[in-house]
Amino acid sequence: MSIIISHANLDANDIQKLLALHIGQAKQQNMTHTLNISALKRPGIHVFCARDNGATLMGIVAIKSLNSIAGEIKSMRTHPNHLRKGVAAKLMDAVIEFARDQGFKQLYLETHPTPDYAAAVRLYETQGFKYCAAFGEYEETDQSLFMTRALT
Repeated sequence: MSIIISHANLDANDIQKLLALHIGQAKQQNMTHTLNISALKRPGIHVFCARDNGATLMGIVAIKSLNSIAGEIKSMRTHPNHLRKGVAAKLMDAVIEFARDQGFKQLYLETHPTPDYAAAVRLYETQGFKYCAAFGEYEETDQSLFMTRALT
C-alpha cells in the first residue's frame, strides 16, 4: 500500500462525505471551531488528502494561514476504515513540509482533551508540538488544548 498525498478536491463526493462525518461528530461534541466545506474553500486555506495508491480516500488535513509566518492545522481526519495505518502521520509530514515551503516559522493547532482525540494529541506530541496558551481568536476553555511547533 502506498499513501499518496495531494491537494484535495473539496467537490469530490468521498471528501465531502468524510468532512460531513468530521463536522457531524464535532457538532455532537459541541466543538465550535470546526470549519465547514465552504469555510475550507476560503483563500488562505489549503486542504490535502491521503489516498491509497492515489485512489481510495484515507484522510484529510487542512492548514490555514494566520499571517505571513504562521499557520494553523485544521480539520485533520482519518477515514474510519484506515485508522492505525500511518495516514495521520503522513498527512502531518506533508502539511509541515507545505508550511515550510510557504515560509511559515510557526504552526499552531487547537484540539480537545477528550478520549476521542487522545490518539491525535499523541501524534501531535510525537511530531514536536508543545502545549501553549490560546492563540488568535481562541479563548481558554476546558474543551480545548492548544499546541504549537516551531519550524526550522
